[in-house]
Amino acid sequence: MRRVGIQTRIFMAQALVITFIISTLSILYYQRTSSILVENSQEQTRQIVLRIHTMLEQKIKDMDEIATQIAYSRDIREQFNQLNQIDLEPHTYAHVRKNLEDRLAEINAPAFSAKQINLFNTHGTLVSYLNTSDFMELTRSNNQSYQWINRVLNRSGGKFIIRPRLDEWSSNPEFVFSVARSVMISNSGAPVIVEVQKSYAELADSMSSIFPDSLGQVYIYNQDNKLVYPLEEKPTDMDIIHSFKGDRKSDTVVSERSGDFVISQLSSEYLELTIVVRQPIHVVLQGIQELRLTTILVALSSTLLALLGSYLLGANIIYPLKQLQKLILRLDMESAPPLKRANLKPNTPIEIVRLHQAFEDMQDRLNTTLNEIVDAHNRENLAQLQALQAQMNPHFLYNTLYSLSTYAEELGHHQFAEMCYNLISMMRYISLPVDKTVDLKDEIAHTQAYLSLMKLRYEDRLWYTIEFDESLSDIQVPKFILQPFVENAFQHGFLNSTPPYTINIQVQQVDSSGGWSLLVSDNGSGFKPEQLDRILSWLSSMEEDTRQKRSDLSRQGIGGMGLLNTFMRCRHYWKEHVSYSVVTSNQGTTINMRFNEERDVHVSFDHR
Repeated sequence: MRRVGIQTRIFMAQALVITFIISTLSILYYQRTSSILVENSQEQTRQIVLRIHTMLEQKIKDMDEIATQIAYSRDIREQFNQLNQIDLEPHTYAHVRKNLEDRLAEINAPAFSAKQINLFNTHGTLVSYLNTSDFMELTRSNNQSYQWINRVLNRSGGKFIIRPRLDEWSSNPEFVFSVARSVMISNSGAPVIVEVQKSYAELADSMSSIFPDSLGQVYIYNQDNKLVYPLEEKPTDMDIIHSFKGDRKSDTVVSERSGDFVISQLSSEYLELTIVVRQPIHVVLQGIQELRLTTILVALSSTLLALLGSYLLGANIIYPLKQLQKLILRLDMESAPPLKRANLKPNTPIEIVRLHQAFEDMQDRLNTTLNEIVDAHNRENLAQLQALQAQMNPHFLYNTLYSLSTYAEELGHHQFAEMCYNLISMMRYISLPVDKTVDLKDEIAHTQAYLSLMKLRYEDRLWYTIEFDESLSDIQVPKFILQPFVENAFQHGFLNSTPPYTINIQVQQVDSSGGWSLLVSDNGSGFKPEQLDRILSWLSSMEEDTRQKRSDLSRQGIGGMGLLNTFMRCRHYWKEHVSYSVVTSNQGTTINMRFNEERDVHVSFDHR
């Protein structure tokens, strides 16, 4: 019996696996895609229902707003009362009626929402906008033609939506739908009805623009299960709403698949209408046949290509291994570690041994690269957090503080007003982008405002001086290179010392080449030895400028604006052109920064 070679075995095994995987994935893809199409169709019909509901609600609200304005307008009611007076002269009657019609036109004028507005009572008085017909008095003989009027009267002033009908008041009637309200006028013997009409053709056009008839059908029913849209009622129309088995929740769209249709329904409490959108399932799945054919062709093509690739791979299995080895070794030939054979059997082919070695080398490099990526990702997240914090808009606080300061000045509380102005100044400065430089005079002004506020708090227990060389005003500096040192004195230096507290700030030019210095001194308790050692350690770390040190510095909380952060930002901005000097004792601390062309990072400690 002829033995089957390894290449044939590999090919047959791969062929079975490939065929099974591609067939399974194709079936799952087809089923999932079909399900998604149905779900998308249901969602589309839900959205269509919501759009129709929004459109109807807006139209009804516009019409009801007009009806409400008319029903509760005092001048309209007074003029309508005049029309009901028995002894009213004809010319006076015509004049009052004309004024009333003009008033109705005025209410409708801004958007011309209504096709026609009718104002009448059951005694026969009618005033109409955009209609010149006379109104016929309602009697028992013709009351059946106007049953909707009784429904309006039964609402006792509430809104009533009237089904589409032929307009009774027009000599050339057309189908309209309307909103009506009733109101009682004391001088009249009968209630007055306000009816606001819209053309049914307008409603039909709006429906067609939202959901064309080619995609399905839209049905709208009232509370009596009477068809409102479309006008042409068919014997099967009522079966549609009764066939819906879903839970009919008020103002909630409910969808389900019923037979050969996808149906979505919404019952509106405000409109007192039920909207039903029905879409044939064959329209929903019209792309399924094409999808099925495409899936089969793609599956067959993929299988054939995969089998061809499997055969070529088996025929050349040694050559690709060597090529893969070369490609991996080329990643970093100089730093490749010694060959590792610990987990390999003695009879392992040399190609596999070399592939194993190359893989371990690549794994080491990948670990290093991943560590660097994680470090960069942490920095990016930190930068994004800072950006989000900087986006807080303080305009509300600005306006509030400004109002408080104005009110304080009016009451004679000038000290409180000054405090508010200083707070406003500080907040405006803080809200500036942190990545932008500022004038040195602005940094001094910000620190001055901070010290003024602290002076109001500590009163005679705090004394401070600021000596500033005006020729340095326009020098560009990063934000917050001075105020953190001053704030540190209050938070730590004065914590264990007795008043009076003193702070001295000197900003002056030190040489003619543009060098200048910034000195901040206080009479606080000074740094503890371990605190100063920590500062020295971090400044040394910053000089080493290694990746691990930069990562540790980043985790110290750049947003805190403390001493270490200030030193780090100055080093980042001026690089080697900045030097630091920190002198501390139990009688105070002096921090001196010089900005020049010499690189000198120095921290001295004198704790007496």
